[in-house]
Amino acid sequence: MKIIDNINSKDYGRFKDIWESPERYALVKNEFREEFAIIDIVDKSYVLIEDEHLEKIVQEKLRENGCKIFNNIRDAIN
Repeated sequence: MKIIDNINSKDYGRFKDIWESPERYALVKNEFREEFAIIDIVDKSYVLIEDEHLEKIVQEKLRENGCKIFNNIRDAIN
């Protein structure tokens, strides 16, 4: 079973634009934990998703679509 099967269609549609735009959104490695942040590299801002499970799904879909992954925030916003 894929993780995406566990979210409802309302949430799916709301965040689909993010993971379908890997040229605009990127992942940045968290320096203190083995986690990632979602960054809008065009507007130079963080994408905050309150639901932790849903955030992981969006990150997974971004990776599948070939988003860039940065080691630090400076590289992501420059």
